[in-house]
Amino acid sequence: MTGKVPWKYWLLAGFLIVPVLLLWHWRRSLFPHAREAASRKASSGDMFSKTSPMLINSASSSSGTALAASPAVARTAGPESPPHPTAAPAAPAGDNQGQSPALAAAAKDVHLLPAAPGGRYAPGTAGQDVPPLPAAPGGVVAPSISSSPAAAAAGNIQEPAYLPKIARDPTLSPGDIQEMERRRLMEKLAASKGFVKKKVSKRVKPREPRIEDRIVLMAIIETPTSTRAIVNDRVVREGDQVLGVRISHIRSDRVVFRYKNKNFVKRVPRP
Repeated sequence: MTGKVPWKYWLLAGFLIVPVLLLWHWRRSLFPHAREAASRKASSGDMFSKTSPMLINSASSSSGTALAASPAVARTAGPESPPHPTAAPAAPAGDNQGQSPALAAAAKDVHLLPAAPGGRYAPGTAGQDVPPLPAAPGGVVAPSISSSPAAAAAGNIQEPAYLPKIARDPTLSPGDIQEMERRRLMEKLAASKGFVKKKVSKRVKPREPRIEDRIVLMAIIETPTSTRAIVNDRVVREGDQVLGVRISHIRSDRVVFRYKNKNFVKRVPRP
């Protein structure tokens, strides 16, 4: 019994070995992908801090020469060059030994390429006015280059005109417009009411006729015993009142009336 291992221990060992094998296989399949991604990142490097590999001349670098033979590289890495060079400077004889004739011709073509639109001849010269080219050999005058793109575009750009279809302020909301309309109507109504009041107040009140005009003496009746008068279709005698007017005296041809301590006389109309 001591030399034999029970089957239970073999079963337990099998259960432990299977997860270990699966983990080992998973790590083995994962690490190659991580190494490949790290190698790609290291090979790409920082694209903004290093010179682009497309601008590197393998022939000139193998011979120990600098990248000054290529004008494109000189403009990219070196200090600012003149705005528009007229001719390519002659390189030393030792520098051209490692270059092929095709590469030298390509360098000359790149150096003599016309400037890009907008006056961008070198870093730091964009947007500046470029002087015209000098006369070429043989009496041919080089074409002049226009000024900066901002000045060229200024003549083509037109000022936009704001022509609204409505006269109201676009910053006002519909609620503000309704409130302004309501206030305008209230002011108009108040002005019309004030005008009516002023017009009514200026109206002339009808004047009442004078008391002298309201008293009409129609006739005088004389008898042996008394004398009476007919006033406003009434037969009156001295001391009576008509419309608040007291009859003071009755004579044969006139009647004396008294109203508010004032006397006035009415005569009998002639036939």
